[in-house]
Amino acid sequence: MSVSNPDLARVPEDPRRRFLRQLHLLYDSSGRPSARRISAVIRQNNSLPDTVSHETVAAVLRGDLIPSWSKVECIVTSLGDWSINKYDRGVLLRHFHGLWLDTVQARETVIDGIPGAAIGAIHTASSPVVGAAVPTPTKSQCHVD
Repeated sequence: MSVSNPDLARVPEDPRRRFLRQLHLLYDSSGRPSARRISAVIRQNNSLPDTVSHETVAAVLRGDLIPSWSKVECIVTSLGDWSINKYDRGVLLRHFHGLWLDTVQARETVIDGIPGAAIGAIHTASSPVVGAAVPTPTKSQCHVD
């Protein structure tokens, strides 16, 4: 059973919302596999840096959890491999790492009185891969022949 899209109306317009929106675009282009299937494939793939339980996969897709990068990397790699868009893995991972980093910084960081969300917006705007002008890598950036 696929995981429903999170209710983005309850998520402020911030890095976490951008992360969730992008993750669900990837999830949709991958055929919306079940959390159990995603978890099982990750567990079987020894080249991935971590394992991810089906509960964690579902929590991430629902927007209830932003886990460590190693777990996000596993989820994104698996979904990217299944996606009909044929993303270049390195480009896709750099894109999601930027989104994840912005989200973590927004949650954890306050520097000189500036909330992390503002710092994340600066990173996103200046990133060559991640930014408002390029919400997801284009097919020409990611297509593998």
